[in-house]
Amino acid sequence: MQEVACEICGKPHKIKDLEVSYIKPDVYLTISEEIRKNSKLSDDLCQINWERYFVRSVLPIPMNDFGYNYHFGIWVEVSEEDFNMIVETWQDENPTPNEILGVLANDIQYFQQPTDGLKGVLKLVDQNKRPQFYLRQYNHELCQDQKNGVSSQKAASFNHLLYE
Repeated sequence: MQEVACEICGKPHKIKDLEVSYIKPDVYLTISEEIRKNSKLSDDLCQINWERYFVRSVLPIPMNDFGYNYHFGIWVEVSEEDFNMIVETWQDENPTPNEILGVLANDIQYFQQPTDGLKGVLKLVDQNKRPQFYLRQYNHELCQDQKNGVSSQKAASFNHLLYE
């Protein structure tokens, strides 16, 4: 298995172990037990108190020296209307090609500026893959990384804290 040296610690990390994934939207971790009783969380979907709606997605970052993408496993907050449309069409062979406006619902700790709240577009890919999220606020390092790509060494450093 190919390994990449992390640009923070210099240690090698296996390419297949590079992807950080969040199992819940950050806000889910802060809600009260009472609100949690009125909420639902699955591997792919989350609704909080019938007021907020989230879809598990991937945020692709091109790795320029490998020719494929690193993926952050993230949650995206969407409107109730879009959430319902996603639920209805998730298993369709050819999901609707609409671009769905969303907001990143996880703070990826690697970046100095918070990432939760960054706006973008969610794209349904196909029934066997999680939707992909493309950022639209280009004044953030994460947005620049998604737009321009990164080296495999920087991709390895994204999850550096997981190895400590």
